[in-house]
Amino acid sequence: MSDKLNIGEAPEEVKRYVSDPDGYFDAEEYFSIADYYESILDLENAFKVLKQGVVTYPSDVQMRLEFARMHIVSGSFDKAAKLLKALLKDPVLKEPEDRLSAHIMLSRVHAEQCNHNKINEDIRSIKLWVKDVDYDTAINAITEIATNQFQCFLYTSAIKTLQAGLKLYPKSSTLYESLIECHVKNDMGFDDAIKVCEEALDYDAYNVELWNKLGYLYKYNDNMEEAIRSFDYATSIDDNNIEAWRAMGDCHLKNDNYERAAACYIKAMGDDCTDVSLLIRIGDMFNNCDKFAEARKYYKAALDVDEDNPDALFGIGMGFFLDVDNDYGNFETAIFWIKRALTENDNNSFYWSVLADCYFNTDNWEHCIHCYHRSLSLSPHQSSLMAKLGQAYAAIGKFDDALDFLMRAKREGASLKSTDITIAATYYAMEDAANARYYLMQAMQQDSSMGEVFLDFHPDATEFVNSIRKLL
Repeated sequence: MSDKLNIGEAPEEVKRYVSDPDGYFDAEEYFSIADYYESILDLENAFKVLKQGVVTYPSDVQMRLEFARMHIVSGSFDKAAKLLKALLKDPVLKEPEDRLSAHIMLSRVHAEQCNHNKINEDIRSIKLWVKDVDYDTAINAITEIATNQFQCFLYTSAIKTLQAGLKLYPKSSTLYESLIECHVKNDMGFDDAIKVCEEALDYDAYNVELWNKLGYLYKYNDNMEEAIRSFDYATSIDDNNIEAWRAMGDCHLKNDNYERAAACYIKAMGDDCTDVSLLIRIGDMFNNCDKFAEARKYYKAALDVDEDNPDALFGIGMGFFLDVDNDYGNFETAIFWIKRALTENDNNSFYWSVLADCYFNTDNWEHCIHCYHRSLSLSPHQSSLMAKLGQAYAAIGKFDDALDFLMRAKREGASLKSTDITIAATYYAMEDAANARYYLMQAMQQDSSMGEVFLDFHPDATEFVNSIRKLL
């Protein structure tokens, strides 16, 4: 008896087999016993049982097929092929469905062995294999053969198998969908997949799933306009197609069309207002198109479902930060909501950076500097934050620290002209005219209007700026 077998939990026929392996068992019991051994990964005993079953019931086609399958499972492909070929020559194999099963199993052996010659023979023989079975059985068989090839990474062979199937059954959505998937996996062949999908829609123009699939293919191919057109057609067939509405919203978002994205996400939401991530996304869209009061409705709806959701809390705060002229609050209100978000998630660099921006705009330099440092500790290479931190240090007269962060920002790729103008203003405040002149000239060479920006820092420096303008 196998040491893996817990006899107390085994089926009754297994217990009888363990007690008397040479006893009488009908075919179904042999299947059950072998299946149990396979389930506990005892393939040795599973083989033994099936071999006994084949000897006892040599005319049982399913027993012989199962015995061949076990050889495939164990990697004994040559033995499996020999068994299947013998079965295909045996007069006992009368039923078309059983003959088809044997061919499918043999095609799997060829796929596992990557035997391209035999695989090509299999593809050419498909028409003969399926001629005597019904439509659904034939479609399932062709799909299974392609799946065997697909799982062995033989994508080109799987494509050829499905193409052969479509010559026989040119209106099969199942074969088209499998062929589309193979083209996508075959070196991400989106163009070929799109052609197949459009061909399928010529036969089945109202197939919502195919329109969805075409939309995704165009989206993955970075063709947002065609993707939107496909998803739009899908929703015209089924207005409750949540998947298409959401995907179309993503496409509009990719195009920075926030209002249309919001409209699509609202349709995707339907009557179900419990999808927190979708409610927050709608809020984000309205924030992005300056509809802050509308955004708050959706963020608060998200908080009704998840009262401490940090993204919803932050979204409300972000709205107040962006909407400096609103009637409801100001930067102080934004600070309140963003701090609430940070109590739920204090490892979000973006939360900290926006909170720092709020403090920057209220001249609260101590808190501003702390928050920028916290943001940078979580995301160390943000050049824009380094530049802002440099400005904050300059505002409180810590010029060495200011220059340190401003120079780091330049090295990390911050906008040169805006960083140079801040560096120039900092040197000017330090009364280092030479360095101030050098960096101001660098900035003004890129954009002459930078002189006016410099005067925002130092309104009394008109003569200094004019002296540089004469040199340009």
